[in-house]
Amino acid sequence: MNGEWVLVAEKMLQASDLNTNQNRLLLRRCDAQKRLLPLLRQSELEAVMNSNGGLNIEISTANCDKVFEVQFKHWGSSKGFIFNGRGWRNLRSHFKEMLTEGNILRFYRFRGDGEREEGRDRKLQMRMVVVPSSEMMKAADILVSFRRKRPSAISAG
Repeated sequence: MNGEWVLVAEKMLQASDLNTNQNRLLLRRCDAQKRLLPLLRQSELEAVMNSNGGLNIEISTANCDKVFEVQFKHWGSSKGFIFNGRGWRNLRSHFKEMLTEGNILRFYRFRGDGEREEGRDRKLQMRMVVVPSSEMMKAADILVSFRRKRPSAISAG
């Protein structure tokens, strides 16, 4: 399958995102509306907008060594969108050394041919990257841009 990894959400961690009593990551509304919601089927969108339930999605680390099932849902009180649930708690606990206030989380989704076929049973899957500073994020962007723009030049040697 042909496709590419696309950025669907980015969040600079705030103290409230790391508060164990709140157990949620508040996403930027514009990221969710412009980048994440358009990836969903109608039934998935309805699950997200039902704040009692939400949509179970899988978030793995960049090297895919761990997968966490978190809930993605609309949060009516702020009109925003959150990741929460047991999976978010486990993810936050697993990466407690890396997830600190001011670090940046980036979530990527693989967009490929035929992924929106209604008959396919699939769970929305994303990769998470933790970036410790905006300077490192810029360096990562440069590396990603090389990978996107020059795959044939790299393989040609």
